[in-house]
Amino acid sequence: MVIHGDASEIMRLETSKEYEKVFQQWLKKIAEVLGYLYYHTRDSRGSDKGFPDTVMVGHGRVIFAELKSLRRGRSKPTADQWKWINALDDSGIVEVYVWYPDQKEEIVELLHDGLFEERE
Repeated sequence: MVIHGDASEIMRLETSKEYEKVFQQWLKKIAEVLGYLYYHTRDSRGSDKGFPDTVMVGHGRVIFAELKSLRRGRSKPTADQWKWINALDDSGIVEVYVWYPDQKEEIVELLHDGLFEERE
């Protein structure tokens, strides 16, 4: 996989196998370098429970991602998070993922996929 511009440098950033916040910061940098708009609610208090951590829009795609940590093994989405993940997936019009810090390479490949091809 060829990564253009600053993305190759960002791939080398330490994402920490433990902390979701650092993972979130890493994903934001990668998404922006690859030309996506990136949204993350910093303080979800008062928001409906379970909505995914991140929304990325660009290159004809809408991507929702729930980010999980590896602090005590692989943390799993809550029941409320699964409701949103399943509803978004069932819509058939957006992409939705659950991502962990040890999936950096796959995430970059997925975001990078199709950037330099004609999207139908």
